[in-house]
Amino acid sequence: MDKQLIITDEGIVNNIRLTLTLITGVTKLLKEKAMRIEEAETLLFSPYSAKCLEALGIDCSIIDLIREGCELEDFVSLIPEKLDDAIKNMLNKSISIAKALPKKSPQQNKKWINNPSDMNKYLPIGSVVLLEQVDKKIMIYSRRYCDAVSNKIYDYVGCFYPEGGIGKEYTMLFNHDRIIKVVSLGYNDETNVEFSKKLFAKEQILINKKDIKSTEDAIMIDSINCYCNPCSFKDMIKCLVKKTGFGDKYVYFRFWDDLDVYDREYFYSDSFEGVEVVFLGNSKIFKLHELYNYINIASRKYLELYPDEKEEISNILNETQ
Repeated sequence: MDKQLIITDEGIVNNIRLTLTLITGVTKLLKEKAMRIEEAETLLFSPYSAKCLEALGIDCSIIDLIREGCELEDFVSLIPEKLDDAIKNMLNKSISIAKALPKKSPQQNKKWINNPSDMNKYLPIGSVVLLEQVDKKIMIYSRRYCDAVSNKIYDYVGCFYPEGGIGKEYTMLFNHDRIIKVVSLGYNDETNVEFSKKLFAKEQILINKKDIKSTEDAIMIDSINCYCNPCSFKDMIKCLVKKTGFGDKYVYFRFWDDLDVYDREYFYSDSFEGVEVVFLGNSKIFKLHELYNYINIASRKYLELYPDEKEEISNILNETQ
């Protein structure tokens, strides 16, 4: 898998450090005649780079350095004897700004070069990839798919590119670790980022396959793990222990009392006891004691991460007694 260099809007100081590192490195290479100005302009010193970094909130003094780099070509054509001094001046400025930044421990600095499998592991719909042991390119058109035959959940559903979906027999189910190259990344916006966070919340898993009684209960893994961060986890269990529905458009825990007359009549043939867990259109009804069992498992693991909240979580869970 190719590595990707990512500049995001998370952590302006980190982005400043990265930008200064690039500026310093490029100007040092220019000073030592190890890089041509044309290469530097393609890599960093361009109006487009300045505009993107400005949109991220990077300090104007650093944006000015980028713009100075854009003007180096003018030195070559107009006053070449001043070029070395201009490059040296840029190098000194970048080093001075870097020295003035607040010191941070290594633990506080985020990695800037990431494998996509370590960041947003799951690619957007429309991405075109190469898989191991498959000669043709594959286009992803669905994610997090449960195979009805094997009851196994796959990361992706794909079809051959450029042919597209020409038949069920040409559909491919595969996991992220089979991808050896991302040929083209699909459209990615804030909606997809939000969706992916809900769909693939993996950083702090509260329930895993070892905790469930059968593969049919896998839907509970995904649903609870979508709310593994402190605020949403507590909101979730506060609702569920009171038999009140909780969730959003992707994941939902629904009780019979949550439904109005229309929903009961048109979407359910019979009433149900317990809770209906809905995850991306798939659903399963769990009895209350099964629900509380999984909540208790998740709560124990949650308290391993946040031990200071033991009293609050215990008080919430006691309402189920």
